[in-house]
Amino acid sequence: MQNVSSPRFRLVDRLLTGNRVSLLLWSFLLLFALSGTWAISNPIATVPDEPAHVIKAVAVVHGDPFGTISTDATNHADREFKVAEVYAELHDLRCNAFIGTEPVSTCELNIDEPAGSVFDASTGAWGYNPVYYAVVGWPSLIANDLASVTVMRLVSALFSSLFLAFAIWALSFLPNRRLPVLVGMAVVTPSTLFYMGGVNPQGAEIATLAAFTAAYLVALETQARGRLLWLLSSIMLVAGTLGVQMRHLAWIWLGVIVLIGFIFAGWRRWLRFIGKPPVVIAVIAVLAGIAGNLWLMLSLDSLTGASPMWGAGVFSFPNGFLFMLWRFPEFFGSMFALFGWMDVESRWAVSMFLVISAVLVAAALLSRVRSHHRWGTIAALAALWIMPALVQASSVMEYGFIWQGRYGSPLWVVLMFVAAIAFARNFDRITEPLAARLGITIAVTLGCAHIVSLVANLHRQYIGFGNPLSRLLSFADDGRIYSQAPVIGTPGWLLVAIVLGAVTAYFAWRIVRRPALENSPEESKSFVG
Repeated sequence: MQNVSSPRFRLVDRLLTGNRVSLLLWSFLLLFALSGTWAISNPIATVPDEPAHVIKAVAVVHGDPFGTISTDATNHADREFKVAEVYAELHDLRCNAFIGTEPVSTCELNIDEPAGSVFDASTGAWGYNPVYYAVVGWPSLIANDLASVTVMRLVSALFSSLFLAFAIWALSFLPNRRLPVLVGMAVVTPSTLFYMGGVNPQGAEIATLAAFTAAYLVALETQARGRLLWLLSSIMLVAGTLGVQMRHLAWIWLGVIVLIGFIFAGWRRWLRFIGKPPVVIAVIAVLAGIAGNLWLMLSLDSLTGASPMWGAGVFSFPNGFLFMLWRFPEFFGSMFALFGWMDVESRWAVSMFLVISAVLVAAALLSRVRSHHRWGTIAALAALWIMPALVQASSVMEYGFIWQGRYGSPLWVVLMFVAAIAFARNFDRITEPLAARLGITIAVTLGCAHIVSLVANLHRQYIGFGNPLSRLLSFADDGRIYSQAPVIGTPGWLLVAIVLGAVTAYFAWRIVRRPALENSPEESKSFVG
């Protein structure tokens, strides 16, 4: 067995865990490598509603953010945009959606008109806030082809990875930081990476709200002041203001996050915190962002007109609420490891994340922790269970059941952060041999979850579940996979998955194995005085 304290490992340790700047940098690079791998290897249009979001993104950067109502439309659930043919025809690549045995090569993208031809394309994403689409849509200004969609995905991955890296960085300012920083890595589930690497605002919503939550809870827990308070308030301002623009529900989740923080910190500490000048500035900016987003939604009337789904006109509010509470266990798959058009699930990865979540929450509730920390954990757990039921039940009579578990992912992230901070002090009291075993177990679990999930998605999309996994090793693209992945072939992507999983495991293990990131006296003074 090699000595991890030997000189050959010291440079790696210092780069990964030596100081907060390197932690921020390497967290960002690792997250971007993971989400970028999903962006490149996953065939185009295999992320839920990606064709609709691509059309919206292209239209936004070309100056048409909200489209026009079709003259033959029976309702305004969809609107039309004028985009290049390659984007308008992306819906054709959904032909194998929900059919796990059929690979994406069974679909065909027909481009018949000369380059530059403009087509009418309808999308139900017309009413979404244009901020996310302005961020990711600009590659279509350079070229109108499938490669531009892949670049849009990479931009989305870059944007989301940056905010998640800042979430991990913020957690490193806690006095007992090992467990919270590790959980900061663990909340980036394979499902989150899947959406980060697609043209869909779900990943960006999770990332921005995670950054806001981490900065908010750390500022409360440490009673931050001076330079540290300004840094954390800046993250809250940027992440909160942008986060509420990502999806219609984001402002509700942010309000729940603030309420949980109030319970978690205790009302006296919370009131002292909320009145500090940097926090007041952040609050004003976030409230302005919420007001702007609500004004946009109401002025566009974008919450009405959707086609009714199962349960519409049948379930009342009380019945819909109770039914959603009963369905709660179904939603974990979508939060942890569900891919494609909800037709690829890594049940092993789902089980592992569920076990990690249950153990962490149980540790925070059953061990000796501060009473307000315990109540904050209870509040976060209740919010994860009750809030999705309330939101869905409020519209079930008119629109039926449209809820997917991934919509509540930000609430799960909040629960994990709260439980980790509550139990962090007790975790650091664990004997070093036991901490090492726990670190290895968690690290290996995270690494394997990412490997298994990516391989499962490659299996489904490239050859279909009707063929044995071994065929991936000899798979030859026939030119109809519609992604940039065949550049290195499926054996190459299998190797990439293994390498990135191993790097993730090593990164997580070193965080737990070694309590790094200690402040020097000079650094401590600069942050608090």
